[in-house]
Amino acid sequence: MIAKFSSTLRFADIFFKYAQVGSPAVKIQPGRPETNTAVDILKLWNPNYFMDVEEIVLGPESNYGHVESGPGKNPAVIHVNIDRVVNEAGGQQSGKAAALACAKVIAHEKGHVSSFDEKQGFVGGEGPAEQEERSFESWLQSGGMQKVENLPSYKALK
Repeated sequence: MIAKFSSTLRFADIFFKYAQVGSPAVKIQPGRPETNTAVDILKLWNPNYFMDVEEIVLGPESNYGHVESGPGKNPAVIHVNIDRVVNEAGGQQSGKAAALACAKVIAHEKGHVSSFDEKQGFVGGEGPAEQEERSFESWLQSGGMQKVENLPSYKALK
């Protein structure tokens, strides 16, 4: 009986993990229309895009965005200076240009998240982040933008 219960628990655990793969949720603090749309765009590119990202935190900082590791830091959290991104995308807080610019910054920082190794830290410097950004831009240019234009959240932006 215990063996049966144990195998049922193992099956339930596997099912739960695979059930989450289709649409991983990423927490955005605080949520804004262009950031929510940026996440939708990146999930359109790859439904499993945020599997290794726990949270996107919007706030002031000197760069467009960053990720960090070390004591008390979580390398699965992307920090984005959304005000700077929005301002340089034409200043329209809920505009389509701001959503695309935000998606590009998140893609860049996601490249860093994916390059993190517990023992070595962020491997490859800016290389993985720049590659991720280029891959995203390439997808947009090769037909992805047509798909983006059909996203309800993108259509809702001015």
